Amino acid sequence: MEPSARLCALKINSRKKAPISPISAFTRARNPIKHNVTDKDTKKLTEGLISQVVSRISLSETINVVHALAKNEVEEKVDKMTDEEKEATFKELFEKQV
Repeated sequence: MEPSARLCALKINSRKKAPISPISAFTRARNPIKHNVTDKDTKKLTEGLISQVVSRISLSETINVVHALAKNEVEEKVDKMTDEEKEATFKELFEKQV
């Protein structure tokens, strides 16, 4: 090969991109390109995290959560009731219906 042909081949080969080494791919994965998080990204992140948390909850845990919420709400409402309302509610709840 003539010297000018070698020089031309060298220039062409230097334009090719080097293959990505596993080390540089690992570094890129650990240090991703940073970008500003948009509202859309935040919403998607929130929905994904909620979905992940909900998928891990068992039926018994769900029942416990609902029971605790109901208990707190009932206690708040009973505290706000007058004595007359408490008496009427007690009769309605515990009187035997014939």
